[in-house]
Amino acid sequence: MDIEELNNWWADNLGYQGGLSTKQTFEKDDFSLFFVTNPPADRMRVFVPIGPLEKFDLKRMLIANFHETLDVEYSVYNNVVCALYKNWLSELTERSLKEAIDQVINLTKNTLIYDKYSSGKLSFGGGGVKL
Repeated sequence: MDIEELNNWWADNLGYQGGLSTKQTFEKDDFSLFFVTNPPADRMRVFVPIGPLEKFDLKRMLIANFHETLDVEYSVYNNVVCALYKNWLSELTERSLKEAIDQVINLTKNTLIYDKYSSGKLSFGGGGVKL
């Protein structure tokens, strides 16, 4: 996708009514969903703030990033834990964008509601790798 295609997708799927934009915020499932893009760098991010860093077990989140979170990950921005998806903007497809949104929302819900540090789709486990 390019930035114009992303803006059109926002309009068609999330009700966006503004002009061409590189960042936007939407409400979905009672969560704030942030999109930030950098077209010259060909990068994009979708994230949902989860809560203050001090409320969470950072070690557990790092372990979950390896085993449980799939294409999203826990990250920290201004001392706020977020569910984050990042990708090349040019490689973004409608399918991957929908999946990214589902995963950041699922990770946020699972963390806040079920105290489960997982995007909920799949677990890789240790894979038998010895370090």
